[in-house]
Amino acid sequence: VFKDFNNFFIKFKMTRCIHCTRCIRFFNEILDINLLGLINRGFSMKISYFTENLYQYKANAFGNVADICPVGALTLAN
Repeated sequence: VFKDFNNFFIKFKMTRCIHCTRCIRFFNEILDINLLGLINRGFSMKISYFTENLYQYKANAFGNVADICPVGALTLAN
């Protein structure tokens, strides 16, 4: 099940995303969580998450993803 990646920790603005996949690699390599992925191809490609329940994961590390985004597509929800 893929959905838009928005929750109360992080807001995702798909219009800014350049598909560098830094956020995907951060979750996979640093946190060891397979949470994000790319869906579709070409112009309709977008980053989405795989699971229904985001709250079962390390919630305190979600905010670090906003720091590694080079274009500001991931921002902290205030």
